[in-house]
Amino acid sequence: MKIRTLFGAIATVFAACVFAASAFAQAPTDGPVDGQLVRLDAKKLWRFAFLQNVPIQQTQQIGSHVMSASISPDGSQVILFERTQPHQPNILHRWADGKTAKILESHDVSSYIDWIGDDQIDIREMSAPFFRDGGKLRYEVSAKPRFKTRLPYADSDFVVYDHDDVIILESKKTRTLQAISDPAADRYFAPILSPDERFVAFSGLRTGVLVFDIEANAVVFIGANGTDPAFSPDGRYMVYTDTRDDGHVYTQGNIVLVDLKRRTYRILANPNDEIRLRATISRNAEFVSYTTINGDAYRAKIDK
Repeated sequence: MKIRTLFGAIATVFAACVFAASAFAQAPTDGPVDGQLVRLDAKKLWRFAFLQNVPIQQTQQIGSHVMSASISPDGSQVILFERTQPHQPNILHRWADGKTAKILESHDVSSYIDWIGDDQIDIREMSAPFFRDGGKLRYEVSAKPRFKTRLPYADSDFVVYDHDDVIILESKKTRTLQAISDPAADRYFAPILSPDERFVAFSGLRTGVLVFDIEANAVVFIGANGTDPAFSPDGRYMVYTDTRDDGHVYTQGNIVLVDLKRRTYRILANPNDEIRLRATISRNAEFVSYTTINGDAYRAKIDK
């Protein structure tokens, strides 16, 4: 992969988005929006420096036939999501201490899992993982997980969700709703709020991964060809997968590690050219988990 072409691709995508947005400049937005539409502005994009590829070591295969893997903040555990046949319950597996075991079967759980410390997880409900009226199921994680409670999706100071392919940021303090994606430029989906509530990451069908800085009120990063962003527990780091496809299936997938504090990005070394997908990282970006196009799951140590 020609890593240094990343920002060339961003420039191309950005130019197309600005052109499409220009006709929308004075048009009203659809959806429950109180604040002004946030449009892409090249002057507000941060400049990120590319550093050399970063090696990974101690790579372990921890599961197979899974759709996603979510690593704990300390990197000692990974929850694996297995999507089964239609009308069959989804399955969660837990990897810890070198062993993988099934811990839960349920129709209600989705692959979108957030760790709450090192011993609890919130699982977004399958019916509405990114919508305002969705919910989260909280479990204690152990050899025998225990259901604790159902929580509303909107249980923090800021709430982000999809509304007709537009990303909405809701502030409970100011009681305002704001469209932080431009519906004239792309169709957007799957927003996530960073644990420190400073950033929102979401995906566009054409644009890739975008990061919105809440305080700056602007999109500050575009990861062209990016999918499936995930933040570290402190919000400093983000990973996503830079993918290519042939119109039908993925042909390439590399994990990009972004340092939002130092404004740098690196590619996790991939000597075997695996098609990697859906990465998550532990505290301080020490460990990473990811799946491959074949449904295998791995955990590795990042050699920063």
